[in-house]
Amino acid sequence: MQNLRRCFHMPKTIVSSAGHHADEFATERVRILEKFEQIARDVGPRHVGMARLASELGISTKTIYRHFPTKADLVTSLIRHRLVGWQTMRDMQLAARLPALQRIHRLAASWVDYITSFSPEFWRQLARDFPEAQALIEKEYADFMLQGGRNLIAIVRDDLDPQIALHALKSLIERAADVHYCQQMKAPPATVLREHIAIWAGGAVRPSEIVPLEQNNGRN
Repeated sequence: MQNLRRCFHMPKTIVSSAGHHADEFATERVRILEKFEQIARDVGPRHVGMARLASELGISTKTIYRHFPTKADLVTSLIRHRLVGWQTMRDMQLAARLPALQRIHRLAASWVDYITSFSPEFWRQLARDFPEAQALIEKEYADFMLQGGRNLIAIVRDDLDPQIALHALKSLIERAADVHYCQQMKAPPATVLREHIAIWAGGAVRPSEIVPLEQNNGRN
């Protein structure tokens, strides 16, 4: 039995080495994702070749394929990687002891900031060519609206249908994430979002629940 235990006992040096290699692998993976995002955010994922990505990173394409066997894997991993940061922000805002209107403003601002950090072309290519990654975005947005609705439904005026009121807010948030629309309004997305929510609140929220919205949320 002692001999058997010795056979299955892994020396500390081996454990340490395995952990080191795992850390290096994870670091390299994040580095690839960040460089891919840097290039793709403007031109879209379809227009970023693996050879170019490898060249800019100073590694081989073989190394990239070891982490991401296909372009679809790379794109999906990027979206998942970025959503982790968004989810952390979302959970912090949901846990914050703020009035419901301020909380949804912060949540919406972080979402609009996330969406507008990529070009419209990026999102067009994602919807057309990368269904798995697109499904992640759609699910996260649906969850965001569901949770936001739960926070807001209690402050909607009694004489209004809360579902219609929340659907109107959803449309206003989506418009604030539209870069071309914001350019037409000659205002950054964060400002457009704040104005949209303030206008919505003026018509849909009980007067006693209306509170000032923060001036600086999201990207300028």
